[in-house]
Amino acid sequence: MARERIRWPAVADRAREIVEGYEGGVTLCQVMYRPVYEGALPHTAPMYRRLSGQLAKARREHGLPELLANLRANDAAVVDTLRPALTGALQSAGWLNDEHGSGPLATGE
Repeated sequence: MARERIRWPAVADRAREIVEGYEGGVTLCQVMYRPVYEGALPHTAPMYRRLSGQLAKARREHGLPELLANLRANDAAVVDTLRPALTGALQSAGWLNDEHGSGPLATGE
């Protein structure tokens, strides 16, 4: 079965709807999971990275400045809140900024 092409302008429009539907911040993961659930995107790490790039492109080309600004601000707030607690819980653990890029954690992590 041939894979259907992703219609990125429609995905960007849907992302805007998702962001505007939340009160407060929304993460890129939240924006990703709604189209995945709706069957518009496959649930893969490469697709997550591609979505990030496509939304950045849509912002530059089609005026979605508030979309990525809101996503980045919320991601930063989550990191600022969680990083001290998580690194304090396991002193030997490092911090990974690419949540989808390295595979499973080692046993005990």
